[in-house]
Amino acid sequence: MESRIAIVGANGVGKSTLLKLMVGTLGLTSGNQYRNTRLSLSMFTQHHVDQLKLHLSPLEQFMEDFPGSPQ
Repeated sequence: MESRIAIVGANGVGKSTLLKLMVGTLGLTSGNQYRNTRLSLSMFTQHHVDQLKLHLSPLEQFMEDFPGSPQ
């Protein structure tokens, strides 16, 4: 699969909470969660910018963080 999905919406509507539940940062308080075994999740928040080396290009940053990955 090569799909990409973006979650957008107004402040305070629960986007971050939904994503945290999906990636496992938050646990469910009730109910069940089912995932396709081929699902791959990534999340980039505004606070991740502090971890970037701004002198690197996005590709250079990725290659440094994930050595051995194909370009």
